[in-house]
Amino acid sequence: MSMSVVFSDMQKPCTSITKKIVAHLISTLMVASLVLFFLPASSSADDNLENESDTVVLPVVTVTATAPDILTQKEIIDRDTLSIIPATNGNLTEAFKTVPGVQYSESFESSKTGGEIEPPEISISGGRPEDNNFILDSIGNNSLLDPAFKDTTNYNNVPGNAQEMFLLDHLINTVDIYRANISARYGAFNGGVIETNSIDPTAEFSGRISFRMTDSSWGEFHIDPAEQEAFYNSNQALYQPKFSKYQFSATLNVPVNDYSGLLFDYSRLQSTIPLQHFDQEVSQHRINENIFLKYVTEPQTGTKLTLSGSYMPYEGKYFLKNAMYSDYSLLGGGYKLSGQLEKRLALGQLEFNLGYQKSWNSRVAPPDWYSWRVSDLTEEKDWGAIISSKTSWEGGYGDIDKEQETLVGNIHMAFDAIKFGKQEHQINAGAEISATEAVFNRPENMSVYSVAKINGSVICPEGSFDCVQGEQFMYFMNDYPEDHAEANITNYSAYLEDNLSFGKFDLRPGIHLSYDDLQNNLNAAPRLAASYDPFGDRNTIFIAGVNRYYGASLLTLALEEQKLPYEVYMRSTVLDSSNFQPQPWPEDPRPRKSIDASRTGDLKTPYADEWTAGIRQQVWGGTFAASYINRVYKDQIVSVTLDMTDIDPDDPYSYKEWRNSGHRDYEELTFEYSKEWEKSSLYFNIGWSKNRSNSSSYASSFTESLLDVEAEDINFVWYGDKLIDRSQLPADNFSRPVKASLVYNRSLPYGFSFTNTTNYRGRYKALVNTNKSLDGYDIYAVVRKPSALTFDWRLSWMSPEYHGNTVELTLDILNLFNKRIAYGPSEENYLLGRQIWGGITYNF
Repeated sequence: MSMSVVFSDMQKPCTSITKKIVAHLISTLMVASLVLFFLPASSSADDNLENESDTVVLPVVTVTATAPDILTQKEIIDRDTLSIIPATNGNLTEAFKTVPGVQYSESFESSKTGGEIEPPEISISGGRPEDNNFILDSIGNNSLLDPAFKDTTNYNNVPGNAQEMFLLDHLINTVDIYRANISARYGAFNGGVIETNSIDPTAEFSGRISFRMTDSSWGEFHIDPAEQEAFYNSNQALYQPKFSKYQFSATLNVPVNDYSGLLFDYSRLQSTIPLQHFDQEVSQHRINENIFLKYVTEPQTGTKLTLSGSYMPYEGKYFLKNAMYSDYSLLGGGYKLSGQLEKRLALGQLEFNLGYQKSWNSRVAPPDWYSWRVSDLTEEKDWGAIISSKTSWEGGYGDIDKEQETLVGNIHMAFDAIKFGKQEHQINAGAEISATEAVFNRPENMSVYSVAKINGSVICPEGSFDCVQGEQFMYFMNDYPEDHAEANITNYSAYLEDNLSFGKFDLRPGIHLSYDDLQNNLNAAPRLAASYDPFGDRNTIFIAGVNRYYGASLLTLALEEQKLPYEVYMRSTVLDSSNFQPQPWPEDPRPRKSIDASRTGDLKTPYADEWTAGIRQQVWGGTFAASYINRVYKDQIVSVTLDMTDIDPDDPYSYKEWRNSGHRDYEELTFEYSKEWEKSSLYFNIGWSKNRSNSSSYASSFTESLLDVEAEDINFVWYGDKLIDRSQLPADNFSRPVKASLVYNRSLPYGFSFTNTTNYRGRYKALVNTNKSLDGYDIYAVVRKPSALTFDWRLSWMSPEYHGNTVELTLDILNLFNKRIAYGPSEENYLLGRQIWGGITYNF
């Protein structure tokens, strides 16, 4: 079943007139909000009382609350929930295992890489991981630096992540996961919105010190017998037979006065991964640190000012397989400064946010790579013999710096409800401006010396690195030049929506406008959500919606097209007869048959059209919900390799062009039930989804001739003995068709608490590209994977309070019954078996 929501084409290149319209709209909203800020707060009772001597003036008490949002399909995970569910590394996205509509990569929690600590990527409502909008304390936390690239050993790039910085879960107060019927307040996403609010300082002096750990010896692995020898004697990060993980955090709350407080937190998540490196054991490391400072003051009723600063670096320490002197570090994370003002005005609630942040994905590595030959003459470069290799590898791929710097401001106004007869209108409006600069920098040349000549007579020039005296010298080299690329984007957005109530109906029409000066696209995303309460008692509510969501523009595309290609050099293998030195490298590079180059062209902004319907029903003392989501993703970005042969046979460039040729269809049907008792709670959901796509990310590559009349020719493939459109292929990741979860928590006597989470993932068909073709079309095959049922437990004990001090012990057991779970298209891939974490927390 597939149904597309049809809107008129509301995306078009922005002219100077439309630029002025957007700029004028945003400036008007901001000026109006500043005016509102200086208006007096809402009138209070004492304004109407005369100051007579016999009049008793009572203090004014202002109560503010947000009505439950039943129109939006979202899940809320609060601090209490995070404290009771089983946990592993304590990352944000790891807490979403039981959230409906959220899918993880098939390789998440792979038995081969249990030592990794980076937050897992997620898909929401069929979107790609980079399609989500991560928000931390009202400021975006989204990396535009090639978030889908994951290769840790690439010559000319470094891996990225959808998030700029990795917040650990003990700093989270609430996280809202928006899946469908999403308010017009939110933009720059195709998938979902993850809005996280950090904890505030407490009113009293207090703190906590926490320590958790696990070790590979505490758990179980599931490794295919054919791979066990390579796994348990691993010399590379792809196989991690041993690891130890430690998580430490220290939090301090310091009241400044009666209405202000300060919070400071330092936390560190670290993994140590011992591996074989030649004839000794050498450890790799992964480190994620959070340094977090937050100041909150409420100087008067209805006014709250929050200032925060955070430094969240991530570092992965690696070495290259079978290479000497190859230690390198991959750096991520960043820092952020932000401020938030919340003020109650006469007309409603004002919120203003301002933030500056800088993040990076970088590499620090040896400057050059060498492939030395091993022979009877080689003594200095002979370590290849230790691993029975005829080559001794050495060095690395050089430093690379990729940085993203953003200045952002946004403002939101929630106006008080106004009644017109039987109708009630509550208007929300806001705007945001963000300016982002991205930089790619290779600070110095990096050379890959790949072919050496053995010659016992060679005399090396002074200071040379490509020659070994009396042994050998390099004569073939790929040179990656010093390089620098910059890209800038300024995003403007504004929204307006009306929460309209009349009788048994609630209606929320809205629109989100956005413009970016990189592609000059003006996008209008209409939103419409509605509910109907047939009995007027809020026990039975029908919900529906029709929406459009526009994604964000990735700066990596603009950086990619500016990168310089590498050059190939080759010198003579004959020594200079006058001094027995190698011949100098030629000044000019060798001509190449193929040179990679990329260009963006005139891209539209990717978008998704959605329609949804559902019901919420109070039953058996709890809440039942059923929902259906249908999305069609259009103008998705993919990479197309252009064949220039018929245009210019002498053109050496192999052009990679970014195009809007990607397409996806997504359907989801979900049922949920939740209930709470005095000492226990139950939550259950089961969902079915179908995800069909012609690409897995913006990096998905197709080949197409410039002379093709129909660009859609790239979309046909063989699947199940039929020639079908590529967009009808099942997605190759993040696409389990059936997913169910059950969470049960029980408070036990004597301070004990128990939580069980049961997760079921239905059997599915793994998609495999056979790398074969028929009549010019790729052939895809299917590998069937079985279903999996796992149980995760958390058992905790809280000591009795003694003078305000408590101690908490936690035990987390993941995959309790050590279930063997296969994943992916290969037969030999399995997820981790039973894993155990132990922790202790001191609260004061």
